[in-house]
Amino acid sequence: VRPATSAALNYSRRAAQWHRWWVDAVAANNTEALDMLARMPWSDTSVIVSSMRMMHEPRVFLHVVDLLVFERPAELETRESVGGLTALAWAARKGNCATALQPLITAGADLD
Repeated sequence: VRPATSAALNYSRRAAQWHRWWVDAVAANNTEALDMLARMPWSDTSVIVSSMRMMHEPRVFLHVVDLLVFERPAELETRESVGGLTALAWAARKGNCATALQPLITAGADLD
């Protein structure tokens, strides 16, 4: 096993810090911060999808759905680490699901 390089450690630290910032932005319902964080190079789609479970504000949930559809269309089938749900599954579980489901389906999310 090779020792971790300083670049790999730096990336890991940045990714961990990004994760904390993302959770804080979700908790604060701060869509401007979510926009900025989603575009950072060490952002993680599985964390974004996992955070959908803690979104209680419909405006924030729909905003994150749009971020996934427009910023990460190739990653719509990413599953969260806890329950294995996709963004589409979270949209189906949350209220106002018709508004959240349609963009995901139109963007090509798998219905199965």
